Amino acid sequence: MKSFLIAFSTLTIFPIPTGRWSPTQLKNSVIFYPLVGAVIGGLLALVCKSPLSNDIQALLALLLWVVLTMAFHLDGLGDCLDGWFGGRTPKERRRIMKDAAMGVYGVTGIVLLVLFKYVLLEHLFTNENAWKWLIAIPAAARYAVVFSCMRSTSPSGNKGLGSKVTRLSFPAFCFSSLMTLGLFFLLKWETFGVLAIAIILSVLISALSKNRIGGLTGDGMGATIEMTEVCLLFLACLRLT
Repeated sequence: MKSFLIAFSTLTIFPIPTGRWSPTQLKNSVIFYPLVGAVIGGLLALVCKSPLSNDIQALLALLLWVVLTMAFHLDGLGDCLDGWFGGRTPKERRRIMKDAAMGVYGVTGIVLLVLFKYVLLEHLFTNENAWKWLIAIPAAARYAVVFSCMRSTSPSGNKGLGSKVTRLSFPAFCFSSLMTLGLFFLLKWETFGVLAIAIILSVLISALSKNRIGGLTGDGMGATIEMTEVCLLFLACLRLT
């Protein structure tokens, strides 16, 4: 329960008191990332019940998505884009990522991703099964991070949050996988296709981060979530066309 509360307070805007926690509890909080994603998705799915037009529903869902996550993952995406493509050496790229100022790569990437999400959400809301996708996508995107934490390492010398949750044990990964599969079973959803895409994106983004900065950081995990969400939204729109 303590690890779940840590996961919920880390990934959402809700100020849940967790008290002091141990490094083990912090690392094990990754197990519950997909469950937190499902809660976020459940709140997004409520927008489907509103009598508003599809474009307004999409706008409200996007606003809620950003607010619930405190734009935390968007910030990580922007930092990664600036660092990955704005420096000549891994050390210089890591320095750029730590800079509070956002560069042109980061700003452009965030704007394009938000535009993509809005257009895809507007299309998604035309289908009666939109609510299922809205629950499944945030959960699957955070499962991609679970997979990354199991197989990735942090750059040498990194002391951020990412360094404290990588090297997730295989039993912990299996527990998180079973929990995610159970969630998708309850939704009666096409589990394996969605999770397969999440895993592929996890591998690709982790490999890019390792190549550019020597490992995966907390910003890289945020970028993984955002990029996986937009890709799964695109998949949803293709399936519902």
